[in-house]
Amino acid sequence: ENFCAAGACNYQAQDCAAGQSCLPSDTPPASGDWPPKCFPAGTQLAGQACTQWSECAAGHFCAGVSTGSPGACRKLCCGGDWSACAEGESCYQQLFLLRAGATDPSYASADLCAPVNDCDVFESGSCDSGKSCHIVDPTGNVACVQSGSAELGETCSAAERCVAGFACVGGACRRLCRAVEGGGEPSCPPAEGICVHFVRNPPGVGECTPTG
Repeated sequence: ENFCAAGACNYQAQDCAAGQSCLPSDTPPASGDWPPKCFPAGTQLAGQACTQWSECAAGHFCAGVSTGSPGACRKLCCGGDWSACAEGESCYQQLFLLRAGATDPSYASADLCAPVNDCDVFESGSCDSGKSCHIVDPTGNVACVQSGSAELGETCSAAERCVAGFACVGGACRRLCRAVEGGGEPSCPPAEGICVHFVRNPPGVGECTPTG
């Protein structure tokens, strides 16, 4: 809750009156964020189809609407807080909105819970074009997200992801490796250390960890 943008309500606490939902404001200021505001809640549940922001049940936002195609209701969360999401989801999908008169959407200082563990970090073809499979939270959940450009040892963050096959550890990209008994591929080049599995990694996945 402490990661959420300031406003009339809190996306994760959902502290509006009964029958209302805390959502991004529909009248954002000329610059800055879409401050949270209370609106009448809809009835569509997580994962159900929707076409308007207000169609979803309390705490959920209608995401992914495009011309001729409906979106889906996703639970709002903040700052990548995976603990706010239901099992099988994590808080990794950033919410971008298009301001009136603008040509490019901007980050609304809110995130969405979205499905995880539907791809393989070692399989380049497990995601659609333009996306790659990455670890998206500290519990080892993975998902298809926009491909990054940061390479081995380069600076990375939630906004600047590593290239496929790498993870952002301590603000720098580290190679992922197959952490199984007897070794496996991909393995670690000698200069990058040994393959170590951490709790932040998916099962069977480790990080090339310096030994010095």
